[in-house]
Amino acid sequence: MTLFDHTAVWQAAEPYMRFRRNDVHIPVVYHYANKLAAMHPDCDQEVVTLGALLHDIGWAAVDQEELFATAFKKLVTDVRIQHEKEGARMAREILEDLKLVPAAKIDEICKIIDGHDTRLEAISLNDSLVKDADKLWRFSAVGISISSEWLHLSPAKYIYKVENEREGFLFTDGAKQLGAESLAEAKALLKTAEIG
Repeated sequence: MTLFDHTAVWQAAEPYMRFRRNDVHIPVVYHYANKLAAMHPDCDQEVVTLGALLHDIGWAAVDQEELFATAFKKLVTDVRIQHEKEGARMAREILEDLKLVPAAKIDEICKIIDGHDTRLEAISLNDSLVKDADKLWRFSAVGISISSEWLHLSPAKYIYKVENEREGFLFTDGAKQLGAESLAEAKALLKTAEIG
């Protein structure tokens, strides 16, 4: 459970969460960010949780047809880079308007958002935890359900894909542990052994 009241941030970001199922994705990522932050007491929990809460609001500023036509085909696309840059800009506007955190934290949160998908290396522990929380969505039952639909795969085939890409995919040991636990739970819940 977070020590911070982010209600005002949720309310300010809510209009941007109606795109690409971010009204489901972002709360799941936020949940994992809180868990990872608790496992890493040396991180800045507020930077990690606010970074997770705001990381994908930039999808609201990109062409939705182009998003679904190109964004899932490869890691670096113009639309993916645009969502990171727009997301950082939008996050800065929200955080500066609300005045909940100091300027240095706003700068760090925006730096994390701008590159959270396309930057392959983490620039800090806080960045690695936001990146891991975002990736852990793919290990959750809800993330598997939505992502498998986007990629036109059955949940069982999507899980097989995620399992084969898992090594080297997550930065922290905590995320690897949560990923294994979430994937096992999702397999049982979705009955992927029975429904191929």
